[in-house]
Amino acid sequence: MDTTELEKLIAQAKTYGKEDYTDTSYAVLQKAIRQAETVLEDEKTEETIAEATIQLRKAIAGLGKIEISKPDPTPVPEVDTTELEKLIVQAKKYNKETYTAGSYTALQKAISQAEAVLENAETAEEVRTSITQLQKAIEGLDLNDSESELAEKQPTQLPGQLYDYEVDGENDKSTHTGQLPNTATQNYNWFILGLLLVSVGSLILIRRRKA
Repeated sequence: MDTTELEKLIAQAKTYGKEDYTDTSYAVLQKAIRQAETVLEDEKTEETIAEATIQLRKAIAGLGKIEISKPDPTPVPEVDTTELEKLIVQAKKYNKETYTAGSYTALQKAISQAEAVLENAETAEEVRTSITQLQKAIEGLDLNDSESELAEKQPTQLPGQLYDYEVDGENDKSTHTGQLPNTATQNYNWFILGLLLVSVGSLILIRRRKA
């Protein structure tokens, strides 16, 4: 009678470690191993060898693995990108024709880098750095020559502010002071004073006539 298969199966069954399987399934395996070894030692028949082999195979197949609970992964803190998103929207409003090529190209590069950070940002530090770089690119925008000349020609006037333009005879230029002319103010004061004097004189004259 050939017991080679049963002997190999017993050797295989002994390789399974207790710490890896549930107590119940491991106990069933140990029982099947002992029964198979008994068959090999005692008077054996083909039927007992076959039966021991079947039971040992079932015990091996029935081993239940111990499930090791894995710790929950550390939650990744959510990064607030609201400020960066608003700054990107603002940066995209600047017109290419208004600014020099170099400064506008630098702005577009900063916008692209900021958008990449939005997609892959893992820390608040990355977002803050991107905001700083984009702000610098916006502040670094230079008006082109035509826009610079237009800005120089347009006087800055606050709402409701009056300007007193005076002509400089030598340079043929006009200047503004933002105040009413002193001469006009003095003439107005004398006019009021004269009107008061005339009124007082008229009242005195009328009283004398009545008297």
